[in-house]
Amino acid sequence: MSEAIITVKGQNGKLYLYEDSVFFERKSILGHIDAALTSAKTSYGYEKNISYDVIRGVKLMKASIWRNGYISLAIEGELKNIDGVKDAAKDASSLVFFPGSNEDAEKAAAFINKKINERKSGSNKTNNISTEKSSLSYAEELEKLYSLKEKGILTEEEFTEAKKKLLSK
Repeated sequence: MSEAIITVKGQNGKLYLYEDSVFFERKSILGHIDAALTSAKTSYGYEKNISYDVIRGVKLMKASIWRNGYISLAIEGELKNIDGVKDAAKDASSLVFFPGSNEDAEKAAAFINKKINERKSGSNKTNNISTEKSSLSYAEELEKLYSLKEKGILTEEEFTEAKKKLLSK
């Protein structure tokens, strides 16, 4: 692989951003917890390479002196509800990090959003493309819909219809 554009060091591994994909490398016991079946297992934990083509959004929670932060990717076809650091630590497409990595995590989230926006506009240009709604809000809306379904407020049919409507925007 070529040299990463951005690297984020985390509590449960590292996140590398390349021009065409995001690469997770887990080197701790936390990396084994919910490693996806499609991940390549290594002697260190696991590795997962995700193309920007399947990333729907990115959620960033900055770390503070009181708690760790996390960056989590919303992947096409996956429904998940990342509600804090504990959930992110177990998720195969999330990275938990300490306050010293806030700046790198913010750069990573911005870069991923830029790639998502380029894909949505059908452009491979590196200029900033603004959209009416950010990818982050799509991911948050999906998480809210999923939460409503899990609580029994929405039926499976209502959830599916609302999800289709949201993703078609």
